[in-house]
Amino acid sequence: MNVPQRASHFSGLFFILLTSLIWGLTFPIAKYLLMTGLTPELLLGLRFTIGSLILLGFVLTQPLRFPRQTYIDGLVLGIGLAAIFWLQMHGLQTTTATKSGFITGFYVIFTFILATLLGDKLNRYHIIASLIAVLGLGLFAYKPEEPFGGWTVGDSQTLLSAFLIGVNIVLTSIYAKRTAPLILALLKCSVVAVVLSAMAFVQTTPEQFDLLKQLSYQSSFWIPLLYLAIFATSIAFWFQCRFQPSLTSTETGVIFSLEPVFGAILAATGWIPGIQDHWGAVSLTGAALMFIATLVSQWPSGNTAKTH
Repeated sequence: MNVPQRASHFSGLFFILLTSLIWGLTFPIAKYLLMTGLTPELLLGLRFTIGSLILLGFVLTQPLRFPRQTYIDGLVLGIGLAAIFWLQMHGLQTTTATKSGFITGFYVIFTFILATLLGDKLNRYHIIASLIAVLGLGLFAYKPEEPFGGWTVGDSQTLLSAFLIGVNIVLTSIYAKRTAPLILALLKCSVVAVVLSAMAFVQTTPEQFDLLKQLSYQSSFWIPLLYLAIFATSIAFWFQCRFQPSLTSTETGVIFSLEPVFGAILAATGWIPGIQDHWGAVSLTGAALMFIATLVSQWPSGNTAKTH
């Protein structure tokens, strides 16, 4: 399978923004599934197993060619991704869906720093956009009425996952240029499925499996799980691998930083049972700054920047 021609910059912007929307909605949805009582490992194992099987179905329809480097790239991204999702899901157990989303968004600055260290061309608008995004994140997540601004262990786990996401974005920009996106998406999702399913098998109690059996008869369980598996895994990771090479790592990080805004909007609607987050004036200001950061990242000189 050959690496396809790089998509246009506009296509890259559109599909990475769409991916940001898809992933942003996962924060309240994942929080809802955790409220069922299932462990993060079991939920993630199910999500990525289903998602990987769907990707495999598409890969089998294509002429295959798996160079050795492809396996290495998929393994590296998959192990990092398993750590990211494990930290995120455990963090969600002790923080709100909205706050988790916005702390995760700090990967915009980690992405910029790592991309610059690895040779991405410095662009003043990307620097400004990254700083605006971090300011917006801080305004949204900060709660002055709570000790340490409301910071919890879950917030620390989420922040560590944000750093790993920055690493993942930069590495994906590199790897996706030399590997067919569908294969890369399949390999990294399969690694996550194997790692987290193995953890679930070892850690999950008989009571958990009994609970899973009961939930398997409920559409209220399958609808959000299939959203995570189909849209947020199979489709979104293919979008990332296919279209991210059209952007710089910093552009991608800034656009992905909109994830928490989309997640917070869904969490504030009350459409997800048991989840109703509230926005104050400071939170709204922070969200507005996030959108401004995305626009600034696409200022004229940013559009002509090349990925490295």
